[in-house]
Amino acid sequence: MMAKQCLTANLCQPGPAHDIIPLMKKTIIDVLDEMAVSSCDRSFIPGHKGRAFAGEGAGDFEKELDGIYPFDVTETDKTDNLNYPEGVFRDAEEYAASLFGVRKTLFSVNGSTAGVIASVIASVKDNGTLLLPMNSHISCYYGAMHANAKVKRLYISDHIVGVTPEEIREAVDGENDIAAAVITGPTYPGNCPDWEKIVPILHEKGITVIADESHGTHLSFSDRCPEGAVSAGADLIIHSGHKTIGGLTQTGMLHINSDSVDPDDVRFALRTVMSTSPSYILSGSLFRALKELSDLPAKLMEISEEYAETVEELSGLTRFSVLKNKRQDPMKLAVVCRCDTAAAARMLEDRYGIIPEMVWGPVIVFIFGQGTRREDLFRIRDAFRQMDGIMEYRQPKDLETIPSVSTAMSMSRAISRRVRKVPFKESSGLIAADFVGAYPPGAPVIIPGDVINRDIIEYVSSSDNVVGLWDGNANIRVVRE
Repeated sequence: MMAKQCLTANLCQPGPAHDIIPLMKKTIIDVLDEMAVSSCDRSFIPGHKGRAFAGEGAGDFEKELDGIYPFDVTETDKTDNLNYPEGVFRDAEEYAASLFGVRKTLFSVNGSTAGVIASVIASVKDNGTLLLPMNSHISCYYGAMHANAKVKRLYISDHIVGVTPEEIREAVDGENDIAAAVITGPTYPGNCPDWEKIVPILHEKGITVIADESHGTHLSFSDRCPEGAVSAGADLIIHSGHKTIGGLTQTGMLHINSDSVDPDDVRFALRTVMSTSPSYILSGSLFRALKELSDLPAKLMEISEEYAETVEELSGLTRFSVLKNKRQDPMKLAVVCRCDTAAAARMLEDRYGIIPEMVWGPVIVFIFGQGTRREDLFRIRDAFRQMDGIMEYRQPKDLETIPSVSTAMSMSRAISRRVRKVPFKESSGLIAADFVGAYPPGAPVIIPGDVINRDIIEYVSSSDNVVGLWDGNANIRVVRE
């Protein structure tokens, strides 16, 4: 736990991380401020030229957007280039690396998705194998497609808990061609992987550990949180800049945390999946979010206190209780419903003005962040107390086990073949040419190359929030025979 304490100390008092900013001649925010007030003739992209467009009758969004245009610039000598950083972006990434205590950090404005894809490309070479537990995000499979990697899927017993050390050990025993594994955590309901056990198991086999910790950017900054992937020694860690900290949506970071990974390989891979016109608005917001991490330990203390109070108050209710995981992330509140879960979620929004992150089987998930206030949790608790006397009792159903499927061909081969659309419920025995799953959480249960069977059709048909099917979820793309 020493690494976590060190990071927290760096944020709470003068230390290496904060000493970097005064040494910077200029930050990305300084440069954007200068560009916004400059009288120069912007004879470069983008086409709005930093000028307002909102006319009479413009709505609030359009008016606010006019205030952003002056800061929306392109690559110049002053502004640096995120894909080839040599100035303010290089300094910003070094600042981030110091904050998180890693070897190197790369910024992404294509979200955590780009970080995951790049990590796979950089880690799996020569048609190697990528180990993916079944709670892995769809971006992991995109990475495997880009890397032309083989995929070994690991069916896990509990998607709320996530993959266990025992399941990892069983999956790698006797395997010699697994180049990398992606481990996801925290899970959507908030359980964190047992990194201290999982990382050594994989490293003993020479397997690169990619941590999709996009929901856990905050974990290293408070002892109220479970251990994160950085201090446990994962090789590559993907953090979101927006899920729990204050960056704009689509910001992310890819951390290099070991000497076994070539930073140049990772940078090259990230360039191939990131825009060649990276947004300065997004990257500026990410740097600002990093500066504001000095407030994060206090915020995590506040939320963890309110989380504990919420657990206690809801424990006395008949129709609702808090799902308590062994390594629970306090930024996530998962409420088990002993009633109609979908109806409860609708009531939360319609009557109490509370929109949760997701509904998953009998569970409603709420995700907190740096902008969360104590009164937000008060409001949630009060809503459930009132709803406990309104909703009709119903015994909750467990999440269904994902049926297994066989594979007929690689993903790359399946997507390169000609395809056709057929009714999903009549597709048993055909070869899928698309990804199908629930979103959120975004983990596919069918991937290109799978042989569709009756069990998986029934599972998907009974699921909520299905993506990947077509025409009102009636059809699926399959390989044309």
